[in-house]
Amino acid sequence: MVKALSYTTISHIIESWELIRQTKDYEKTVGTYLFQYLFKRCPDAKVLFGFHIDVDTDSPKLLESKRFLTHAKYLVQMLDTAFNVSVFLFTRWSLPIGNPPKSQRCFFALKDVGSR
Repeated sequence: MVKALSYTTISHIIESWELIRQTKDYEKTVGTYLFQYLFKRCPDAKVLFGFHIDVDTDSPKLLESKRFLTHAKYLVQMLDTAFNVSVFLFTRWSLPIGNPPKSQRCFFALKDVGSR
């Protein structure tokens, strides 16, 4: 279990997520990738999302279906919201993250986090 994250680690996570957000149609692209990865690593998870256990996760029919794309987009939206809340908590309330130098602490207003 992780007890603490360094300021550098948090900075890398924030930068990485920002790069992901710049991906064209990132909710669809990232959501599709995450679901394919999840379903290959844990095929039983397909059933949790209403798909047949034997569905081919590389099938264009599945990957282009409205149902699959809706799930994929919602997953990324949920992760994005959780990420925004986490960034807000870590930065706005100045929770200690590896004791960054004061000159490197970030402070975001709630409106900034919510406007993404």
